[in-house]
Amino acid sequence: MSNKKTGRPRDESIRKRILETAINILMIKGYRETTMKDIAREAQVSKQTLYRWWKNRAELLMEAFAENAEKTVLFPDTESNIFNLEEFLKNTFRTSDNQTRILLKTLLAESISDRNFSEVFFKSFIKKRQAFLSEKLKNLNEFESEKDKRIDSIVDIIFGTLWYRILFDYRPLDNEFARELKEIILKKSQ
Repeated sequence: MSNKKTGRPRDESIRKRILETAINILMIKGYRETTMKDIAREAQVSKQTLYRWWKNRAELLMEAFAENAEKTVLFPDTESNIFNLEEFLKNTFRTSDNQTRILLKTLLAESISDRNFSEVFFKSFIKKRQAFLSEKLKNLNEFESEKDKRIDSIVDIIFGTLWYRILFDYRPLDNEFARELKEIILKKSQ
């Protein structure tokens, strides 16, 4: 979510460099220790550039994280009308490697302690993924209609389970779990 300020337009190559730098620093230092100064220095831009393009650190880091997540298959092919829930789950679980889990835990912890960050995190990351999955589920034959009320609950079950296993390293997020979860969801929806 960038500022709509006048001035020179963003240079896409610089924007990408900044976002990649932000992710790298975030993975190493965590949210609280990642500063605009560090990002500017490592990306070889001024802090003014960062603040011209993003309102604050939370906005910059969430854009970096969301863009990084989209590159790692959390949003599968949206061109196709065919949606395979099990493949979506496998791809989502596969992208939850140890570094990503640590980062997600850090971001969630920060959202619990910082209400402003929580809103940015929810709007720029969580809500987009919920909306994507809801839309795809509406197109499955297992649901009676686009307005099937169970879809919101199913989305919560899927992401709630994902977060639970990430937060507590309770059980693996693997292909077997993707298959089981798909079977449970589609069986209950019939």
